[in-house]
Amino acid sequence: MSELLTTLVAEHVHIRRVLGALHDFAAYHVVDDPAPRPILGQFVTYLREYVDGVHHHKEEDHLFEAMIRAGLPRDAGPIGCMRHDHDVGRGHVAVLADLAAGRGPLVGPDLVALARAVPAYVRLLTDHIHKENNVLYPMAEQLVGADDLAALDLVVPADGDAARRLEALGDTLADRYAAARIAS
Repeated sequence: MSELLTTLVAEHVHIRRVLGALHDFAAYHVVDDPAPRPILGQFVTYLREYVDGVHHHKEEDHLFEAMIRAGLPRDAGPIGCMRHDHDVGRGHVAVLADLAAGRGPLVGPDLVALARAVPAYVRLLTDHIHKENNVLYPMAEQLVGADDLAALDLVVPADGDAARRLEALGDTLADRYAAARIAS
């Protein structure tokens, strides 16, 4: 497996861990958390800047483009499906961002919106990750080929300090809500 695909799979492991924390935050802890909007804002930062800005960027701007050059259509088939999932996910994250930007406790309609958006987003991304790991990435290895994937390894920028800070944020959130789940 190419370095890029190995990195993307490893990022999926990290993302799924943070998705579990987001689920637990929304399902079990949001009402008891003393500052739920700022915590939700931290999740939004991770989702927008790491999941979309780092991970999806590598897929959309590098891997998907290589697969398109190898003959897959941009707006249909597997690439169209993955891009659609990314767009739908951005919509869910926008709802979470609006909730995080509000004032006061999360009550009534805010809790309803949170209860809809979080499970929908977590389910979407969990299914999306499964499709990528088990269908798209193996397809990329076959279609694009080892030499062209190796060439991608040379042009995809390495993650810098900003990505590492975002991973640390995700780890902090995941650790916090894993500990809260154990304690409850």
